Amino acid sequence: MRLYWILIVGSLIISCKNETNKTKVRIDTMLNLSIEMEPGNNIIPIYNDTIRFVGLPAAIGVNKDNKRIPFLVLGKELEEGNDYLCHFIGSLDITTDQSQRFFGVALPVNDEYRTIDVDSYEDLTQSQPMLKLWLKDYFTFVYGNEVVKQIKWQNEIEILRKLKESNKR
Repeated sequence: MRLYWILIVGSLIISCKNETNKTKVRIDTMLNLSIEMEPGNNIIPIYNDTIRFVGLPAAIGVNKDNKRIPFLVLGKELEEGNDYLCHFIGSLDITTDQSQRFFGVALPVNDEYRTIDVDSYEDLTQSQPMLKLWLKDYFTFVYGNEVVKQIKWQNEIEILRKLKESNKR
């Protein structure tokens, strides 16, 4: 009987330990995003931009309740027309000599679709600085016909603020 209780307590400790290793996603950063463009496509449908041949290294998704803010969804096997529960971790604000573009940066909640193991902007900055640099370089190259004046990264608070502003309209 004593061995039985030791096994139960041991199982609980192991399962609790495994639970602490799971993704910690803030509920207020979750959105259901509909994929409008799969990774590898260009971004002409979003802003009617004329860009070069290089494909986008992320999917573009929008929330059906707020289509004004497109999200770069960093994930794999995200199919156009399908909805995915995602959480946003930051934003990318691109200012050129001709316009300003704003993208949220999101990740699928489901581990099956995730390509990077980050849960927040801080995680992204600390563990994936090359990804941030890659996206910055991508947009600098894509908008080569326009002079890119600034590419600014911000945390998830900026997305929350923009969503709140957009919902008031």
